Amino acid sequence: MAKTTIEVKETNARHALLVISIVALMSFLGVLTETSMNVTFPTLMHDFNVSLTTVQWVTSGYLLAAALIMLSSAYMKRRFTNRQLFVTAALLFIIGDLMCAMAPVFWVLLAGRLVQAGCVGLCSPLMVNIILDTVPTSKLGTYMGVANLIILIGPALGPTFGGAVANFFDWRMIFWSTLPFAILLLVLGQGRIKQYTPTSDFAFDWLRFTALGVALISLTVALNGVSDRKWLTACMGLLIVVAAMTVFVWLSNHHAKTLFKLDVFHDPGFLYSFLPYILLQFSNVGINFLLPNYVQTVDGASGKSTLFRTVC
Repeated sequence: MAKTTIEVKETNARHALLVISIVALMSFLGVLTETSMNVTFPTLMHDFNVSLTTVQWVTSGYLLAAALIMLSSAYMKRRFTNRQLFVTAALLFIIGDLMCAMAPVFWVLLAGRLVQAGCVGLCSPLMVNIILDTVPTSKLGTYMGVANLIILIGPALGPTFGGAVANFFDWRMIFWSTLPFAILLLVLGQGRIKQYTPTSDFAFDWLRFTALGVALISLTVALNGVSDRKWLTACMGLLIVVAAMTVFVWLSNHHAKTLFKLDVFHDPGFLYSFLPYILLQFSNVGINFLLPNYVQTVDGASGKSTLFRTVC
């Protein structure tokens, strides 16, 4: 007698816990390096002779790249295998790690961060997809909670880790210290990650992806313009955001192929959960950026003092 879907998921779940942990830890490394860099901005400004407006792209560019890749996760799941996605994510992290650790100029560092963003952009949705494919409905909450706990430790430890490394060693050690763990996770995951659903070959929705990417990048540029009191830049950026989002919504409503379905926003349960989550993420990322930079640039605190303040 053929096994039921529940029985298959029970069997898969017992073997998937290690895989889920490996993918979550890889995503954790990406989040850890992202939040660790916030503490090093004053040092980076001095070492590379750049302004705060420029150096903040190390974080905002990273988050933008990760977000854009996450938006294509539905396509990635249907087009590529879990192993292909994980190996690609791990290699992107390792390559980005090396670029950042050996960066001779700021733009190489920024390029390395953009490459590294592919790790979080691929691993976070991959972790969720593996859980949904392998875990019975009755245990989804437990597995989701454990996996997200692993990832969310990153923002909690990031500023402390970055401050400690920058104070006792050098900011480049943030990348050198995470490199061995990324290689270990790559080796462990390559032989253990399996495919639980079939893949298919179909075209990627480049038009909507490009429109959404232009909107997000323009929004970031506009906000930077406001912070620098460059009002023309801010207004032009906002106009491009409105135009790009209009194109995106129109294409989504008039074409069968969509990057993701906008219908989910018609569900009150989803919408009223989504909005608070977005606001919490804005607050979390903003505090992680503002606190260490305020302490160092405004209060003139040392790296060691910043370390203790971020811990508290």
